[in-house]
Amino acid sequence: MPGAKNQPATHKQRWQAVNLKELHPELSYRQIGSKIGKSQTFASKWIRLARLHNSVADQPRSGRPHKLNAKAIQLILVAAKQKECKSAAAITARVQRKSVLKVSVSTVQHALRREGLKHLRPKVVPMLTAKQRHTRTKFGTAAQRTDTVCWRDTMITDSSIFRMHSMGKPAGSWCTQATRRTVWRPKHSLGVHCYMGMTYWGVTTLKFVTGAQTSTEVYQPQDKAGVYRSWLKGVQ
Repeated sequence: MPGAKNQPATHKQRWQAVNLKELHPELSYRQIGSKIGKSQTFASKWIRLARLHNSVADQPRSGRPHKLNAKAIQLILVAAKQKECKSAAAITARVQRKSVLKVSVSTVQHALRREGLKHLRPKVVPMLTAKQRHTRTKFGTAAQRTDTVCWRDTMITDSSIFRMHSMGKPAGSWCTQATRRTVWRPKHSLGVHCYMGMTYWGVTTLKFVTGAQTSTEVYQPQDKAGVYRSWLKGVQ
């Protein structure tokens, strides 16, 4: 297989080299490496480490010690909970103001990730009033009884809002999934509503409404069957 010796080794290949040496002690490291598609150095290294540690897992390395101690990490976590500290740069600036510690933004980011934090934007959910929740629950409960629902007198509406300017996205912050903030956004905002309804008789014509209005205010409950049929003819 071309280039197989340059591919990252797996634990399976490491154990294969160890098992081949145990089953066939007469094989050289070069022969074992050739059988599993790896080099002689690979075979000798992992056979030696398996005999030494009884494992082929990567051993921990000493490396350079972390620049941040437990006190500094705690200071960073406290700063991340402040409302004004939305970014790693803001957290770094606050830490440097509150202590003599001199750290970079990347160091703070690595420390936050090691503590299980992520930079997440707040989850935006529609703002529903108590009346809207009650109406939706009432409709969903009643619709389960199909024998009591007259779909000839029912209209399902939906709308899209067209705005001149974007409402933008809320700023993110460093937090866990469990502590992610929730931002309530009004269901109806300034703009032009384009309404359309679907009925037993067909679909309605488009209704353009400025401002915030509900479908009940747009479609007045008059002579339903007659109004639906007139809408199909393009007459409002």
